[in-house]
Amino acid sequence: MAEFNPELKVEKLINCAPEHFLREALICGDILTYTTGGQGEPHPLNYTQLAKIFPDGQVKRYAKFIHPGAGIFTTALFSPRENEIHAFFQFHHDNEWMTRLENRRTVSFDGGMTWSAPEAFNNGINNYWTGTPVICNKRWLIPVAFSEKSGNVSNDKSDIIKWAKTNFNFRCRVMLSDDDGRTFKESAAVPAQEPHLNECRIIDLADGRIMMLMRSWDSLVLFRSFSNDNGMTWSEAEATDIPNPSAKILLLKAPDGRIALVHNPSIPRRSRLELWLGDGINWSKKLLIAADNKRNLNYPDGYFDGDGNLQLIWEDARSVFSTVISNKFFQ
Repeated sequence: MAEFNPELKVEKLINCAPEHFLREALICGDILTYTTGGQGEPHPLNYTQLAKIFPDGQVKRYAKFIHPGAGIFTTALFSPRENEIHAFFQFHHDNEWMTRLENRRTVSFDGGMTWSAPEAFNNGINNYWTGTPVICNKRWLIPVAFSEKSGNVSNDKSDIIKWAKTNFNFRCRVMLSDDDGRTFKESAAVPAQEPHLNECRIIDLADGRIMMLMRSWDSLVLFRSFSNDNGMTWSEAEATDIPNPSAKILLLKAPDGRIALVHNPSIPRRSRLELWLGDGINWSKKLLIAADNKRNLNYPDGYFDGDGNLQLIWEDARSVFSTVISNKFFQ
């Protein structure tokens, strides 16, 4: 049963009815998305549901990103300008999942109500799990993970995640754009001995470096890499001392320049959700958001609003929850 920090007001935005499940909720202003369809993921019936959050708290579903014959997973929403939202998604085939992805982007110029036709990236850039972009020195940087055949041989796909982990390594890099997202190029890959790193997040630090934090499928900590050249090359991935049960994180820049990390510092499963605040290396403040002794607390997402409050959501595979972390915590 979920228990929430009594100092926070937590609301349930969406439950999974009529869908069987939901995953990876994302929020961008008053637009909410989540992946559903089928009995889980990966599944060829996966699609992204879009919903609008109204000022009175009502949430209404209004559109879908869907592909006949392949599952769609939307992994990032990005708003570089007012009313402009970029949705990055990939569609996967049921028997290959993260090992063969086809990337697309669609853009809304009216706050998410209508969307452009999906388009591929330039120069054949493809087969990436895409993370949330950041802008550093006018350059767009999109953290991405990709698969490489590991040399192992297993044709048993009864457990598709085990099959992918056995036959493939997963690595990270960034896609770079110096023309406001019209075209992209790829950075060098993050050197890594750890074989399965994915769902990476990036942030620029006060000393000018860019830091990437990565989920590992094999080790119960986050991994970290740094770039000193605005994302072109990266240091070898190293283990941090941040506990992580192989789960995606949220990494944001607070209004005062400090780094906000929302994550699951709980082993062996995603039973706790916390906010840590610091310089990206050391963490001076920690706040428990929620704990659940039965269900996982998955995939936090959010943003800082104009008043410096953190608008935060997460899901437990059945419902999407929201709360607001007051700007007082960041003072």
